[in-house]
Amino acid sequence: MDLEDRGLVPMKKRFMEDNMRGALQFREGFVWFRVIKRRPVFYKPWPLITNDGDDVDLAPGGAQGEVWFRDPRNPQTDILHLDTTTRSGFAWFLHGSFGVKPSNIRIYLRFPEGDNIPGKFPSVDPVRPTQGDDLGYISYENSPFEIPTDAVECVIPPLEHLGAEFYNQETTPAPVGIRNTQPVVHIDFCLYFIQIFRPGTHPELIADMASGKKKCRFLTVGFGDQCHDFGDQLEADWRIEPQGIEESMGGRY
Repeated sequence: MDLEDRGLVPMKKRFMEDNMRGALQFREGFVWFRVIKRRPVFYKPWPLITNDGDDVDLAPGGAQGEVWFRDPRNPQTDILHLDTTTRSGFAWFLHGSFGVKPSNIRIYLRFPEGDNIPGKFPSVDPVRPTQGDDLGYISYENSPFEIPTDAVECVIPPLEHLGAEFYNQETTPAPVGIRNTQPVVHIDFCLYFIQIFRPGTHPELIADMASGKKKCRFLTVGFGDQCHDFGDQLEADWRIEPQGIEESMGGRY
């Protein structure tokens, strides 16, 4: 059974194009937008490293605590962090996913860092990455290294960090003289520069997008039962307050 037969879509088919309309869903509501320009960005292969830039090998049953996806050339840099709320006069954000190898490695993402892991049923206990729990992970099976999928689709707004923990499912120790497993990742993202639609200038367009009359891609910011907070800084710099669906429709439907 191939990926799409299992309901998994290659991430490149999920990326938005220039001039596409969308909505970012935060805890407080939706921010409606249009893509002005996009920039595909990737890091392939990205090896798991420590905060100091040293390679990390995982023994069978071994785990790596939460880390950022740091640039091996400059380990102080988080590859997936936007340190300003705008760039070139536009609001911006990252959208993408991860491919994994080898097949015995599981990745457990946290967004924001230290917070929710996706893929947990609401009624079950928290996911335990150090135990290699059988839920909430990315692996070669659901997001292969060469073809990252939307198994865990990530939307990262400015000023936030994405964390990740790693686990090696192997049970047999490596032979003497053979190094343990180093997780390797294909970081496959798109950077969007967007025009934000405002209720004061585009009320009818927003209403049409919210009602489904006009096509619109909905993107969720965050994992778990609750979307991520919009926050005071984005509200100030993007000059917008998120709206609920009913409010966005403005009584037009």
